[in-house]
Amino acid sequence: MNILDLGNVHIYLTSHYSYYKYNVSSIRVEYEKIINHKNIIYTSINKANYTYIRELETYINILDFNSNRLTDKINNIFIKKRTKRGILNGLGSIIKAISGNLDAEDGQRYDKLFEKINRNQHTLQTQNLENIRLNKKMITKFNNQIENIKHNELVLKSRILQMEGILKETMD
Repeated sequence: MNILDLGNVHIYLTSHYSYYKYNVSSIRVEYEKIINHKNIIYTSINKANYTYIRELETYINILDFNSNRLTDKINNIFIKKRTKRGILNGLGSIIKAISGNLDAEDGQRYDKLFEKINRNQHTLQTQNLENIRLNKKMITKFNNQIENIKHNELVLKSRILQMEGILKETMD
């Protein structure tokens, strides 16, 4: 017995691929202009006096940081090697923002974390083995001290018995 009769169902399975080749050479040209401008700034700063450099030190650090980030991103675009999580890291980051999937930066960060965890685990294992060795050594020394105390007790007990015997003889 059908409660609702919606009719016949048709299932279509098709795949469509669309490729578009981006021209990123203009990005490379602009990047080279920025790097040349940065180099000009550095040569002019190197010719300046020391107090002037000290005043601009924060700005120089900001310029270095942003320049290095830009260089990393440009290198990721123009390097011809295949990455695990995306052709372009920027594209992977966009997809990450939309879908929540990992991008290449996340993968690198997780790989570094896993390496650090493995190193820390190895360090902890060696420290634990060293602690076990030290504990065994301390227990052995403690047991030797206890044996020495028992031996000394027996020696004292025998000497006390000898003194008692001598005192009884002298008292009699």
